[in-house]
Amino acid sequence: MKERSVLILETNPDLLDKLKQSFSGGGFIVWTENSVREAEKTLLHRRPDGIVVSAVLDGDSGLDFCRHIRADQNWTPLIMLTESDDELDCVLSLELGADDYIRKPVRYKEVVARMKSVLRRGDLCCTLTQDETEPDMIIRNGRLLIDLNQHSVFVEEEWVEMTKREFEILLYLMQHPDRSFSRGDLLEAVSNVERDLDERIIDVFISRLRQKIEPNKRNPTYIKTVRGVGYMMRSQERVSTRITYS
Repeated sequence: MKERSVLILETNPDLLDKLKQSFSGGGFIVWTENSVREAEKTLLHRRPDGIVVSAVLDGDSGLDFCRHIRADQNWTPLIMLTESDDELDCVLSLELGADDYIRKPVRYKEVVARMKSVLRRGDLCCTLTQDETEPDMIIRNGRLLIDLNQHSVFVEEEWVEMTKREFEILLYLMQHPDRSFSRGDLLEAVSNVERDLDERIIDVFISRLRQKIEPNKRNPTYIKTVRGVGYMMRSQERVSTRITYS
């Protein structure tokens, strides 16, 4: 079994030490940093399987760190440790690309368990395909295409920038075409977040996806609203397209 690794970014030395001990005890190789700058340097020469970062850091912001690495197309699974009980802060973590969040005070075994769960989910996400006959891990629907090898989405042969959460929702819908899913189904399928999170956050992600993939946002072709249920990915006639990375 492959030994997993994790990068922990935390400025509280006591919390950092306890997190390190917990992940080491859980079988992880652990790298620790206490500043955003040093964490970004670490990512230049190491490839951790997961990242744990506090939303609030002395003189820095874990939210900004998350935003920056996602903008650089680094999709390493990331768990945010948040100081606040405000649901909006937790939702912001997810919108910026965090895979999960945990409110402080931290329960250390829970953080390790959540990371293992995120990594398992990521393994499944990246090995499933809609059509086993399609080469190179490609999923197609009409002029919409997902390249799992490159973790990329294309519409009309043009690359479309996606956050990790948007990518996961789109991938899940494309892997289950013409099936209706409730907001709760989608939230559970792509996250390990606390169950009391408002399911309407899915509406935000669906709206953003439609802005990026739909030819007509007012009359969606791909992601349809199913009244009284939620959403579905409607199958489209297969179109042969080529993809080009700029």
